Amino acid sequence: MPLTRSLHRPVTRDLTRQFGGPVGDCRNLTKLVAANSKHYTIPSITANDSGFDIYFKFTAAAAPSGAQIIIGSDVADVYIGVLNTGKLRFWYGASVVSTSVVCDGDEHSIRCSRSVGGNSQIAIDGVLEKNIPTVSDVFNIEAIGRHYNNTLYLDGYVSDVEIHNLSVLARKYDITETWGTSQLTDSSGNAQHGTAVNITGADAEQFCLNTSTTPHQRENGDSSVIIPLAY
Repeated sequence: MPLTRSLHRPVTRDLTRQFGGPVGDCRNLTKLVAANSKHYTIPSITANDSGFDIYFKFTAAAAPSGAQIIIGSDVADVYIGVLNTGKLRFWYGASVVSTSVVCDGDEHSIRCSRSVGGNSQIAIDGVLEKNIPTVSDVFNIEAIGRHYNNTLYLDGYVSDVEIHNLSVLARKYDITETWGTSQLTDSSGNAQHGTAVNITGADAEQFCLNTSTTPHQRENGDSSVIIPLAY
């Protein structure tokens, strides 16, 4: 069951983004299911070691029994994922773990960054939680929802993935498709479209934003699935 809470965190600079259209909108969301290896592949892109930002929205009802990957690369120890504690791990040069639990049923707005000064940063719902010096690394991003060796699949919702290199938008995957085809559309203008794997039209579900609740929440057609917004 999702955890509904009345706490609102302030929006700080660009640490959180209001994706998915205006307040009160409806959109499709696709739940990734680890047992069915549901995930997305994208044309490989290298995050610029001199400075990059990765934004996304994430929802998971509960902490996994083991680590699961949200943003995967081509090697073992560079990724963004969640731990069995329910916290977010950003592994780039070193393991950086969030203070907050993000596997709580709420939709979280997340930014993982490499600053120009060489720090790895995690911001959750507009709050900068970690800002730690780390050594240089190579982050060749190639998947959403799985590890480099087709393991550690994700249980949860991921949407609104943006990758910026040196503040320039390189990729933008809204993930609002109805899956008439398997194409994961890149709306950045760079036409680097990805592929939905083991995902069909039956996996997409429409959610509408209910702004009469505190916090606001996304609801499916019969309100059997409710996702409070944590930002």
